Amino acid sequence: MFRTALLGILAGMLPLAAAAQNTGGVFGPVVNKGHRYAEYRITVSPSDADGLDTVWAQRFHVEDTPTDRIMWRVFAQVRRDPFGETEFDSAQAEIFTELRGPEHRWRTGFRFDGRVRGDGPGQMSVNWTNEFALSEKLITRAVLLTTKQFGDRASDGVLLETRLNLQYRFENRVQAGVELYNGHGSTADFQTVSDRLQVGPYAFIPIGEHWRGFVGVLATTGNGAYPADTRFWLGRSF
Repeated sequence: MFRTALLGILAGMLPLAAAAQNTGGVFGPVVNKGHRYAEYRITVSPSDADGLDTVWAQRFHVEDTPTDRIMWRVFAQVRRDPFGETEFDSAQAEIFTELRGPEHRWRTGFRFDGRVRGDGPGQMSVNWTNEFALSEKLITRAVLLTTKQFGDRASDGVLLETRLNLQYRFENRVQAGVELYNGHGSTADFQTVSDRLQVGPYAFIPIGEHWRGFVGVLATTGNGAYPADTRFWLGRSF
């Protein structure tokens, strides 16, 4: 019953129009000692009716977990703009820490980020992430991101964003769900709901013992410049 309803929700979201080049995720607080992982991500936004060229963002990250409470990750990202130019976009370092472990139905933790950009302000972030086990196979995550920019063209105040997802694990280890990204502006100009709120379906697909893929579509409730964000990830554990 739930699986039928979930698949109906996913199919219904596909026609929505999407914002552009989101390579992020609704990350959880779970930290497993010994976990090592590398992942490639690409997000493609095809041309729209106004003739803008196809744009994309590509990201590569690696992560390692030296303890049962700490994980680190680094990534670099490049973008292709509407004029066909490919350029360095950003690089980021992240530290995850889990506060409540697997014995709890509610797991929580923090992620601390530092980012530099090729053309734009740098930033530091403190992000609170939560995961709730609704049943043996159904989980939901809720993330609050708080970001302070610095340097040229930095935004005033602290930027706020929330991310949510609902995810179901099937018998074949496929995980599918719905995710939502809501930017609230800054504390200097707060918005309850962004005019570029993004929502869409996704699935994680295991490929053998060590590999896994991800496919998803993100859509926007606002007037985005591009008709869709199509997202593909490919990762390997070590």
